[in-house]
Amino acid sequence: HYRIKHIVIINNPKEYVIAGLPAIENKSILFTQEEDIEAKIKKANAFIKSVEATKEYPDSISLRIEIYQPLANLKTREGFFLLGEEGVILGKIAEQANRSSAFE
Repeated sequence: HYRIKHIVIINNPKEYVIAGLPAIENKSILFTQEEDIEAKIKKANAFIKSVEATKEYPDSISLRIEIYQPLANLKTREGFFLLGEEGVILGKIAEQANRSSAFE
């Protein structure tokens, strides 16, 4: 017992799929550090600006996330990349989204 069985995502407005959650599930809540969870989730998800993990005993973790806002599309030979605040590449997209500016 005292294993992480529930992960609650707080502030996920577009219902993004959060990568890295299976690596946290079923770990010992007693020996898992919040900072380690935060680092793993942030590293696995380019669109997450910040994450705050909180243990909720006996078997839950809550993750409060802040998402980068998409601002523009970057056109390259490989296709379009979605750019967020601070010039962070959020991911590759198949085609240019109409709501954003395109930069070549």
